[in-house]
Amino acid sequence: LTTIDARLQNFLHGVLVDALKEHDGALAMGIVIEVNTGEVLAIDGVSQYELEMFLPLQYGFTPGSTFKPITATAAIDLKVVSPDQRFRTFNRSIHLGQFVKGSKRTIGEARNSELGVDGRLSLREGLAHSINAVMVQVGLKMPIEQHRSILIALGYGQSRQTELGVVAAGTVNPHQDWKRRDRPQAPTTIGPGIQRTPQ
Repeated sequence: LTTIDARLQNFLHGVLVDALKEHDGALAMGIVIEVNTGEVLAIDGVSQYELEMFLPLQYGFTPGSTFKPITATAAIDLKVVSPDQRFRTFNRSIHLGQFVKGSKRTIGEARNSELGVDGRLSLREGLAHSINAVMVQVGLKMPIEQHRSILIALGYGQSRQTELGVVAAGTVNPHQDWKRRDRPQAPTTIGPGIQRTPQ
């Protein structure tokens, strides 16, 4: 038994084909979810290239800032931060070498992002304004092994069977890699350090 609505599925497919043409994109994916039940009503993907895969189950992407609430919740659950704890905003440019030995990487912010009156924001404010500097500091307070274990427990980096087929595992690097200066834990805290499929 499936929750897919055939008319909505056809409509979604048409919208994706049109969007791909209009924006000359490489691929487009969409998913329609019934918000009250979480049921998937339509899911599809289209590409300019011949791909022998069902894109929503196999094509990985980084969740970006949509991942920040997971970082905040995990850190609060581990009791390494509190929602009102304040963090520096670093004038929109955090240099990871201050936190990760040997790292030369810098993570910036959107232009005109919130800085806080005193150059600091609480975790609540940092999350509400999607401030990378705050979320990186929050994430780096978590022990690496526990942080990665939480992601695995939530299904990141795990393949699974669905009514539509097997979903690709996505990517969560081994925790040993998070300690290396060229692949620190920091990008994972704000989303780009992992990959997942839309389903």
